[in-house]
Amino acid sequence: LIILALSLTVLFFCCLTLLCVTGLVFIGNLNDRGSSPAAMIPTAPVDVELTPPPRTPVPRVTATPVPATPEPRPEHGLLETEALLESVIVPPNDPRDLAMRLRPEVGEIPEVVNEQPPNYEEGDVLTFWVSNSDTDENWQIEAVLVVKSEHLYMWVEQGKDIDEGDLRRAAEFFDKHIYPTNRAFFGSEWSPGIDNDPRLHVLHASGLGDTVAGYFSSADEASHLINPFSNEKEMFYINIDNNRPGTDFYNGTLAHEFQHMIHWHQDLNESTWLDEGAAELAMQLNGLERSSGFRPDQVFAQNPDIQLNAWPDPSDADTYPHYGNSYLFLNYFLSRFGEEATQALIANPANSMTSVDLTLKDLGLDLTADDVFADWVVANWLDDPELDEGRWGYPDYDPDKMQAAERHRHLPAEGQGEVHQYATDYITVRAAGDVQIDFLGVPVNRLAATDAYSGSWAWWSHRVNLSDPRLTLPVDLSGVDSATLRYRTWYDLEEFWDYAYVEVSTDGGKTWTLLETDRTTRENPQGNAFGPGYTGFSGDGEPAWVLEEVDLTPYVGQEVLIRFEYITDTAVTRSGMFIDDVEIPEIGYFNDFESGPGDWVSEGWLLTNNRLRQRWLVQVIEQRDDGTVQVHRMNVAPDGRGQLVLRDVSNNHALVMAISALAPVTVETASYQYLITKLD
Repeated sequence: LIILALSLTVLFFCCLTLLCVTGLVFIGNLNDRGSSPAAMIPTAPVDVELTPPPRTPVPRVTATPVPATPEPRPEHGLLETEALLESVIVPPNDPRDLAMRLRPEVGEIPEVVNEQPPNYEEGDVLTFWVSNSDTDENWQIEAVLVVKSEHLYMWVEQGKDIDEGDLRRAAEFFDKHIYPTNRAFFGSEWSPGIDNDPRLHVLHASGLGDTVAGYFSSADEASHLINPFSNEKEMFYINIDNNRPGTDFYNGTLAHEFQHMIHWHQDLNESTWLDEGAAELAMQLNGLERSSGFRPDQVFAQNPDIQLNAWPDPSDADTYPHYGNSYLFLNYFLSRFGEEATQALIANPANSMTSVDLTLKDLGLDLTADDVFADWVVANWLDDPELDEGRWGYPDYDPDKMQAAERHRHLPAEGQGEVHQYATDYITVRAAGDVQIDFLGVPVNRLAATDAYSGSWAWWSHRVNLSDPRLTLPVDLSGVDSATLRYRTWYDLEEFWDYAYVEVSTDGGKTWTLLETDRTTRENPQGNAFGPGYTGFSGDGEPAWVLEEVDLTPYVGQEVLIRFEYITDTAVTRSGMFIDDVEIPEIGYFNDFESGPGDWVSEGWLLTNNRLRQRWLVQVIEQRDDGTVQVHRMNVAPDGRGQLVLRDVSNNHALVMAISALAPVTVETASYQYLITKLD
């Protein structure tokens, strides 16, 4: 039996609230791309016999201070990779600065496009760009201003019929409820903003895509000189084909998208999962429906092996359950730590789990993000807010029961599986008496599904929303008559939304020329590109290492800067870009980075062996006959082995083993196996 539901999802350039038909059962294991020695990085459970491991406690990772631009050396190990990931500063995407650096011919670009606030009145007609997410097409329409309220302009595509009374009531609800509620909790949008007008625009149009209910595009927050499809306004788009005013779902869409607008201003490159969780929370705070069918957290409960701290490309996986786990985490955080703590988390300038860590530290709590995640995993199973002062449940929400990945009815029980990072497989087993649980998980994982082209070390661009990591080399070409830049690259980028560039500067980095290769493209269907660049995959259908070559002869006779630059937008960020084996043979330059970075200057890139320790969280939930609950956390050693012995297990309840992988940043899955036996 497959139950169909209308779903609320977000896509692409910033946030698209999507209505799509989805089933309730999802299988979400990502396939590896590229290759790696199987002995080093098993992609399936390792075939060994589980024996009781030594009782070695897991050492706590302590990040030591590193420079703002880390320069890791080959002797760095797995723990140093984690420390570098925690400390690296990734520059945010500043589209105005980028356009003036990479397209200097456009000249000075205004930050605000109107010197005086515009004065629109009901009945006015304007031309707007709109987009169809199904076809990736952009086109212009004319729309008439139907309602002007305290905080909104309500525009309707000409020739389309919408009840004016519904629009006025929706504008009033926004003015009196959504606007003050969102601002009080999340902060202010950019106001008066790009257009020097404190009112926000809502454009009601058709043809935005079969699965789109509405969206906010951060491209509108910049001049059209940066993105030709910018409407140069703080605005939302509503698809009148499936989302008409006069319903809670319509108002909920406005609350959701307004949060995105605020978050873009407050924390430009926030991780998508936190931004989307906050947008779902905004709907709840306004007392509005979070979907028009099955809630996303209900779909998440059907398969809790959904990575919390990552957002998939919709071409690879359904994003709908990701709304569910993101929302549940923020709902749990709010109910446990309160409004001020949740507001501090959302406002924290750091991203993803790092912002959770820093918020907890600022609050003076002796907890880490992983501690809270661990408690949340248990709360998702138990949902009993009466236990341990609310630690194991949701006092103001009733989520669906999490589904188990495996159910065992007798001992001995054994199994194997594969789980996403910051996701959970729940394993249930009927047991009584004294029980021993042995666990073995893969001890090492990768940042991305590849290896260095040669040796062990290569530069990696990182993967952060709305970011601009840069990697620069000073080069002296004054003594040669010709020059050639050769390098190996591997890239997996969101096609036509995120771009990477190879550049040269002759003025000390003030302006840059974008260089072309056989694999760069000038295609720019979404207006995000600044010129010829890399996008999509480096291989045919999947990423692969390729040799690239660029003629530097036009720049000989002088000192220049060579740069690799990776520019991302919001929502989806794929694995990123690797650079290895860079050479300019005419000047005798070659670096395979096995001995360090040399003269390269990194702003956000990491020199890495693409290896990091795979940390594990294994918890056992024991519900006893007397009504008490005990939660046991297994010590899993750095080699991936752990053991837990439980005494006098009650006869009438199943043990629940919750297995979570906790490697930072990566979206690579991790394999494990377990053996559960009854002790004599």
